[in-house]
Amino acid sequence: MPAAARYTALSPHLSLPAVDKEILRFWREHDIFARSLAQTEDGAEWVCYEGPPTANGRPGVHHVEARVFKDVFPRYQTMRGFHVRRQAGWDCHGLPVEIAVEKELGLAREIVRLVQAARKEAGFAVTDRIRLFWSAAGATAEAMREHAEDIADTVLATEVTERVSGTAGGPHEWAGEETELGIRFWLTR
Repeated sequence: MPAAARYTALSPHLSLPAVDKEILRFWREHDIFARSLAQTEDGAEWVCYEGPPTANGRPGVHHVEARVFKDVFPRYQTMRGFHVRRQAGWDCHGLPVEIAVEKELGLAREIVRLVQAARKEAGFAVTDRIRLFWSAAGATAEAMREHAEDIADTVLATEVTERVSGTAGGPHEWAGEETELGIRFWLTR
């Protein structure tokens, strides 16, 4: 049979997003997914435990590939007559991600705590806007640089400036000693 006889020609003005919406509407109105489960409930079970997506790196094509596998294989097995319930699995990546985030933000939170203590020691009012000068090294300096904007917002700093060793660091009303994190602050209103 010639190809032209098997397929209807598509309009050059066809909107695939509109077709997709129409198909989804039809599936919802006719409860197609539930019907596919009911139709295969006497079939052998085919199980695919699907873990949730994780935020452990930049999105990439491998994420799309994993989603396609988790969609195509259950559909295919359903078409073969297997009963496929689509049961979500468990998250085996979340805890390492949470720990990594906590390590990163934990240091920034600790810096905020130290700045707040310095504000109090300097006798500044809770509402005083401050200029914050700082000096640190290593992970503390990295956290300070990376989260400077968030730290500034939290401690009401209009300016956060790294003081390079050997420089005056600008005028200040209060100079602190080096803290347990190896960071030192100079504050002014």
